[in-house]
Amino acid sequence: MKERILAIGSVTYATKARHALRAEKIPCRVTRTDSEGDRGCIYGLAIPEQHFMKATEILRRLGIQYRTDYGRNV
Repeated sequence: MKERILAIGSVTYATKARHALRAEKIPCRVTRTDSEGDRGCIYGLAIPEQHFMKATEILRRLGIQYRTDYGRNV
């Protein structure tokens, strides 16, 4: 199954985003992404590709900032 990653930032915001998406019946999981320099860990959500567009719409509507990171096969 192919997943897309949305980089969120802190584990707190990634968890909030996960709760929001699960409330809308979108499967996802919190994951760590590669860090950027000295910033430390960046957390994000792994979302099945077929749910990706709907997930970004929901997060945008809720004002949860994210960065599209990359796709990955799992």
